[in-house]
Amino acid sequence: MNNRVKRKILFVIPSLGGGGAERVTICLANNLDRSQYDIKFVVFEDADAYSNLDPAIDVICLHKRNRWDFLKLIYGLRKFIKFYQPDVVISAIYYTNLIALLSSINLRKKSRLLITEHSYPTAALQRTRLEWLKRLLIRVLYNNATKIIAVSAGIKQSLVKDLKVSSTRIEVIYNPVSLREIEQKVVSPSNPCLKSEESVIRIISAGRFVFAKRFDRLLRAFAMVKEKIGNVHLIILGEGELLEQIKALAVDLKIGQDVTLPGFQANPYAWFADSDMFVLSSDYEGFPMVILEAMACGVPVVSIDCHSGPNEIISDGETGILVSQDKDCQGLAKAMIYLLERPELRETMAHQARQLIYNYDISRIIKKYEMLFTI
Repeated sequence: MNNRVKRKILFVIPSLGGGGAERVTICLANNLDRSQYDIKFVVFEDADAYSNLDPAIDVICLHKRNRWDFLKLIYGLRKFIKFYQPDVVISAIYYTNLIALLSSINLRKKSRLLITEHSYPTAALQRTRLEWLKRLLIRVLYNNATKIIAVSAGIKQSLVKDLKVSSTRIEVIYNPVSLREIEQKVVSPSNPCLKSEESVIRIISAGRFVFAKRFDRLLRAFAMVKEKIGNVHLIILGEGELLEQIKALAVDLKIGQDVTLPGFQANPYAWFADSDMFVLSSDYEGFPMVILEAMACGVPVVSIDCHSGPNEIISDGETGILVSQDKDCQGLAKAMIYLLERPELRETMAHQARQLIYNYDISRIIKKYEMLFTI
């Protein structure tokens, strides 16, 4: 009989919603060996749009109501840490990281505090409320973490160069994908509205409808593609504050009938697998999981070469196409047309990308996290 004491792991995230950082955190928790680890979650909000978390894992909600609940969240998390006494605390996203750091000050039992940075920090903070204060808090508090996990080399570079975080505290660990989960879900039915139209070339994208994702750029590029290649259809999965603006822009560009916006999809993989190309049009990213997920589904990728992540995944011309950000809509459209007109190249790129994706499988990435639990 194995009487070894399990190591206690506490994950802290804003919610169980559908964001990339939340999906990564849930993927990590679901794949940790339960015979070695006792796992709990603290979330700030009730949102569970992507509630893929193993139901056996306990979730404690601090019931955040608005942005003024900052002190309430620090108190609630600190109280639970003192009760649970975790060996390791893992937090994700800037706001949550700060609360985890402040909650851990002068605790009798010192947990290993691993904070993960999923966004390109200088771009994410630019022109936000109290930007100067947020930059100051990162400089002062981040160096108190046991380790800072940057999900791309670009994020690490920005933290060190722009925000003066110690490079010795930062580990680059790329976001994982669960190939087993994707393989199971990719066979599910997805977009029957287009299934019958076998001659239609399907272009797909996914993400929150916020300015940084630049779906306006994608729509303008798609309008140019539509002029050149008539039988194309664009699908954008997701929801967010700019959804209605994107719908209106599609109508203004006279492509409303050629664009489908089906909202958030708990299983985007079947949609990806049904498509002929994935396009990322963002101004900035942290490490875009959607690129990995599209590649895992066997879909060739065209991406803006933004900060940060795309050029750490894609070898331009081999496993996808990178478009310089300064070429904007015209450059994006040109790359899309180039690939759409070459079905054999699409197939070759998709195959090469599919081989690459094994480097990001959760079975490999999780070992890198486990090393930080003890060293």
